Amino acid sequence: MASPFPFTSGQVLTAAQLNALNEINTFTPVVKQGTTTFTVTTTEASYYQVNKLVYGTVFVAIASGTGQASTVVTVDLPINATSVGGSVVGSVWIYDSNTATGYGGQTVCATSTYFQFVGDWSGGNAFGVSPAVQLTTSDQIRFNFCYEVA
Repeated sequence: MASPFPFTSGQVLTAAQLNALNEINTFTPVVKQGTTTFTVTTTEASYYQVNKLVYGTVFVAIASGTGQASTVVTVDLPINATSVGGSVVGSVWIYDSNTATGYGGQTVCATSTYFQFVGDWSGGNAFGVSPAVQLTTSDQIRFNFCYEVA
């Protein structure tokens, strides 16, 4: 596999190269459950790209909308990924304000365009299906990720 970085060990980088490595981009996460696309309050949604690797973090709270219980919660990627089909790419913490319950687990690239979330609580399913949580106002999703772009 070729190195994902645009430089070699020991290479002296120019200011322009260093600035490109540190460029932080923001995006608007699209959070869905079933047919519901939520309105969210975004505290953090940023990423940076180093050649073909994308690193980022997201912290959103549901501002309005009610999801469909027993359906998967998804969040769109900022940049399409390679076809990864369920690769774990980070960690997640989801807070269900209705039951005051937090769920810690893994962020998964379910497809090349969206994340899903799994954990010991999921019984082999993605969050929303198991446990059968219905996202609604004041619920929170916080996660990080690192994946390869297409």
